[in-house]
Amino acid sequence: MEAAAVGVALDVVKVTTMILWITIGARAFVAVFTGTGGADFLLGFIENLDANRWVVLAVMLAILFFLGMFLDEIGILFLVSAQMAYISPPFDYTLFYMKGVLPPGIGMGTVYRAIIPFILLQALGILICAAFPELVLWLPHSMIN
Repeated sequence: MEAAAVGVALDVVKVTTMILWITIGARAFVAVFTGTGGADFLLGFIENLDANRWVVLAVMLAILFFLGMFLDEIGILFLVSAQMAYISPPFDYTLFYMKGVLPPGIGMGTVYRAIIPFILLQALGILICAAFPELVLWLPHSMIN
């Protein structure tokens, strides 16, 4: 029993360390990007665009989905998009964690294939929330009024 507990503790340390290093790398990237003025540049660029708001939203969500594979973000639609990115290859926090606790015979390819339906369902959820924002804003609005 004692050897099993030590083995489990080592597995927990390995998975936690892996996720910690991924998080440190992502935070360092965000700090450098923001520190060099990247965030201000993007904000100014988006504010000066002469495009349909739905196109801008769709492009922002697509970019965030891609970037979320490497770093994190905040906002209702953006949180769901970022969460989708966390379960999307190649830099998927959640899938790395899941792989760390799976039996040795199950490879990352199996994990990647299994996550596809969840990504598609979350994409559908984002589209519904964007098309019908009153669905997700009903509760906050009822609390304010």
